[in-house]
Amino acid sequence: MRNLWQCIATRWFGIGLILSGVLITLSGCHDRSENTASTPSVPTPTEEKPAPVVRIGASATHLPPYFIHQENGIEVDIIREAFQKTGYDPQFYFIRERKEKFYAPNSKLDCISTVTKKAKQPGFYSDEVISYHDVVIYLADKGFHINRIEDLADKSIETFSDAKKHLGIADVVKNNPLYHERSGKASQIVLFFRRRVDVLIMDRYFFRHFRKRVAPLVDIKQKVIINDSLFSKRPYRILCKNEKVRNDFNRGLATLRAKGRYAEIVKQYIE
Repeated sequence: MRNLWQCIATRWFGIGLILSGVLITLSGCHDRSENTASTPSVPTPTEEKPAPVVRIGASATHLPPYFIHQENGIEVDIIREAFQKTGYDPQFYFIRERKEKFYAPNSKLDCISTVTKKAKQPGFYSDEVISYHDVVIYLADKGFHINRIEDLADKSIETFSDAKKHLGIADVVKNNPLYHERSGKASQIVLFFRRRVDVLIMDRYFFRHFRKRVAPLVDIKQKVIINDSLFSKRPYRILCKNEKVRNDFNRGLATLRAKGRYAEIVKQYIE
């Protein structure tokens, strides 16, 4: 009889251990489920798509303040920021004969800068990016005024190469031995402020850009008169193969103008 009670006690003890283990396991599962429920889920980060690349063929000529050492300048900065405003990654290729390479069968260029619309090249022209404007400049105390093209006939003049052809003044200056065309805008401005020449004819931004740079050499505070009515502005644009790319550029360009950024870019190179 005693053995029987020992056997029963042993079995109940075993059953108790099993039940205790089950309860502990269930309790642990409950705790883990509570911890899991209370832990906030971490959102999976979404990968940003890279900006579409637009390849721009630009002038390889060093032409400050418009193109400076194939890095920046008025035109480069305006075009770059206009494309960036509409989500593009602009990449410049400073090359010679960019028009020919733009139309080559294997060309990877999307746009070229900058061209005149009257060139009538196939493609999509942007709105005006920049305008070149040749002006007549002379010192206020010289005692004369330049109000007409004909007033240039007897003045000593410094201007750029092929100006006679581009400006239509060949007949006026053909008998003027004091008329000179040459490169080297800084040296022309030095001659001007040293009073060795009466008149400069050059682009307005060329004059303002280089005047600052010759300040250590000459007195640039002499009062000048600038006549901007004799020659017309020449607007320049970019030319694109794709209409959407052109339209997006125009939107970015309009934003630069509206926000005042366009004027800021120009100002930093001429003042």
